[in-house]
Amino acid sequence: MARKEVVDAVRARLAANWDTNDAAIYDANSQGSTPTEGDPFIIVQFPVAETVRWPVNQRYYREEGGFRILIHTERGSGDQLAHEFADEISDIFRDQSFGGVHCGVPSTPLFDDENDQGLYYVTSVVVPYTFNFSD
Repeated sequence: MARKEVVDAVRARLAANWDTNDAAIYDANSQGSTPTEGDPFIIVQFPVAETVRWPVNQRYYREEGGFRILIHTERGSGDQLAHEFADEISDIFRDQSFGGVHCGVPSTPLFDDENDQGLYYVTSVVVPYTFNFSD
C-alpha cells in the first residue's frame, strides 16, 4: 500500500484534472455497489509499493510503486470510450511531478475477451511512481 501522502496527492491531481461528467471517480472500498444503469466510472487503486532506505547516514527513504486506475464502460458499447479515458488518464500523469510524487510512463490498457465484468467492460492504466521522504 502506498503512503497516505502519495494516495492524497494522486487523488487530488485526478480530481483537479478529470471531468467527472464523463465518468465518476470512486476510491477503493468507497462505494457499496456499482451503478446499475451502465454509467461509466473509474476506480483508483494502490496495489503495489515498496520502500527502501537510501544508504546514507540520514533517515532518507524512497517509495517505488504503481497506482492503477480501473476504467469501467458499459459492456457492449465498444472500446472507443475506454480508449479515450485511458489516453486522458495517461496525459494527466505521464512524466508529471506533484506533491512529492514523481510519475513515470503509464501502461497501455489491455483489451481482450476477459474484460467483461457484469454490466461493464473493464480495463486499466497503471502509473509507476517514486516518492522520496525522510523521518
